[in-house]
Amino acid sequence: MSFTPSLRLRVTLAFLVCNTAVLGVLDLVADRQLTRRLVAERDRQVDIGLNRLARVLQEPAWTLNRQQLNELLTAEIASNVHLAWVSVNLLGDDQPLIISRDGHQTDTLTVNRPQLSRALLQPTTQRQIGTLAASSDDQPLEATRTLRRHETLVWIVVLDSTLALLAWAVMGHLVNRRLDPLARRLAAAPEAAARAAGDELERVAAGADALLTRLATVLDAISDGVVTIDGALMIERCNPAAHQLLGAGARTGRPLSEALAAHPGAAAVLELIHERVLTRGESVAPTGTHTLNGRQVTVSVSPLAAGGAVLVLRDLTEQLATADRLQQALRLESIGRLAGGIAHDSNNLLTVIVGAAELLARSTDSTIRRRHTGTILNTANQAADFNRKLLAFARKDPVRRDVLDLRAVVTEAETLLKHSLTKHIELLIDMPAEPLVINGDRTALVNALLNLGVNARDAMPEGGTLRLILLRATLNVAEEATGGGTLPPGDYACLLVTDSGEGITGEHLDRMFEPFFTTKAVGRGTGLGLAAVLGTVRTHDGTITVTSPGRHQGTTFRMLLPLSNAPLPPAIPSAISGRTWRGDGTVLLIEDDAVVRMVGQKLLESLGFTVLAAANGRQGLAVHAEHQGRIRVVLLDLMMPVMGGAECFAVLHAREPQLPVIFASGFSGDTDVEQLVANGAAGWLHKPFQLDELVAVLRAALAGVPRPQP
Repeated sequence: MSFTPSLRLRVTLAFLVCNTAVLGVLDLVADRQLTRRLVAERDRQVDIGLNRLARVLQEPAWTLNRQQLNELLTAEIASNVHLAWVSVNLLGDDQPLIISRDGHQTDTLTVNRPQLSRALLQPTTQRQIGTLAASSDDQPLEATRTLRRHETLVWIVVLDSTLALLAWAVMGHLVNRRLDPLARRLAAAPEAAARAAGDELERVAAGADALLTRLATVLDAISDGVVTIDGALMIERCNPAAHQLLGAGARTGRPLSEALAAHPGAAAVLELIHERVLTRGESVAPTGTHTLNGRQVTVSVSPLAAGGAVLVLRDLTEQLATADRLQQALRLESIGRLAGGIAHDSNNLLTVIVGAAELLARSTDSTIRRRHTGTILNTANQAADFNRKLLAFARKDPVRRDVLDLRAVVTEAETLLKHSLTKHIELLIDMPAEPLVINGDRTALVNALLNLGVNARDAMPEGGTLRLILLRATLNVAEEATGGGTLPPGDYACLLVTDSGEGITGEHLDRMFEPFFTTKAVGRGTGLGLAAVLGTVRTHDGTITVTSPGRHQGTTFRMLLPLSNAPLPPAIPSAISGRTWRGDGTVLLIEDDAVVRMVGQKLLESLGFTVLAAANGRQGLAVHAEHQGRIRVVLLDLMMPVMGGAECFAVLHAREPQLPVIFASGFSGDTDVEQLVANGAAGWLHKPFQLDELVAVLRAALAGVPRPQP
């Protein structure tokens, strides 16, 4: 490629045309401005001449005859080139005098432009003597304008020629020094560009190969299994970790179904990948663990932009094992704290029982002996309550659910709290007028309220207000339950226990229901009270939460219990005391502990029963077979060697379905007490029990059983 002179000529001509156009426009603008100036100057000169003639004609010395007027007007036109004609019209003269530039006098003249006129006045009298009129001459203006345009055209031609020569010279320099080298470089550019592009492609290819090699190295080194598949679920790549997890079936070019065929849940995983990842383009996060070659693995899947998907397999076996070991260590630590707390409180109770028993053995005074006996009984009841708290926390305490009005539970707790609170604490109760019916254990709920009330009392050493508020609440959305699980939407009985005490700091709120955790001084609390409350609430399928704005701002416990649609049972008459009620007939007592069996036998005999005793379920079945038809009721321990109470009950119930069987145990283990009652058991006694509790259960069990024939 080369630049020829024709390009130089074309550029110069183009420059010349553009320059001429610009100069032409400038000339038009200048001509208009010149015309405006010439017209203004012409009108000014005509006006000056007309004013001069008016001053002369108004002089008194003039006789104003037509000869004088003719000479005066001719002289003015001769001296003023801008006047075309002048006329004078005197009063009393019928014909005006008109003098034109050609010097002729005429009486009439046709004009093509408006006339300029002035009134002629007599100075002495200010009387009008006539009018003076004139018209301008455009010939001087046009002549001047034509001359100027000729001069402008000459300058345009000279300037265009000069600029054209200058452009020609500049273009020659540019062609020689700039454009020709550029043309040569452009001519050689395709070949150089091709070489550069080839080099760049080689560099890009080398970089891509290096990146792929590095990526392959990284994929082979990571511990997570990575598998890429195409849209047909065919394996495109599989790193070593994935090979170890999936086995020999994970090979490039083979279906993913072959790699997952030997593992459970493969069909569900394949359907999930096809429906959500490949079809809808969604990412699937790990939803659980899968067992692959004995390893616990999570699977996540993400779509690829070019089609297909990538599977990430994460081995959590070691992590889960570490978590289990940590959980085991935490459980051992909790067991250690639990054992220490139990030993501390149990030893205190045993110290009181042993000391009172020794004093009882040494004393001969009946009043003192009764006092020591009462101390032993009260301390034993405290120990039983302590064990019930432990079992309630572990959800192993048997719960007998009855249909009851929660208002009655609050009323009973109010009566007991009045004897537990100091006189400086005001107790306020707020309950609705309508019943709030639940299925629950009356005693366990009362104890829970007592625990909350005593806890509030200890938080108000200087006095304050304790408020129990019972109301109906509705959950529109599920609520997370304390200790795990969720509380479904529905109607609930809401019980608020609010105090105005010291409050709870933030670091203690999360540990309030932890067993053996207490903020009280040593010896003033076991740390089992709130844990027992939590156990009671959980066994009633409810939830409890605690809130406190801060120190010295009080605390509020909120308990939610599911409402029941069952009707309230009729009022039950008061139980007859064990000192006055008498039974008759034969009782089969099956108890593995010899001392407990002996004490139970003595209590039953004191009530008027004949007692047959057995040490385990198998012996009990033998005794029953020997005396079948004579036994009115069976008192059966639940946890026994050789044969347990549940198995023994099944055989007894099959033999004699109408025979009342009462279970008695301090720990039910994994046995569902409610299920046993539903299967035909007549009742339940929680060890340790008092004589009045034994009488109440026996009366209820024997209510429909005929008395034995004498």
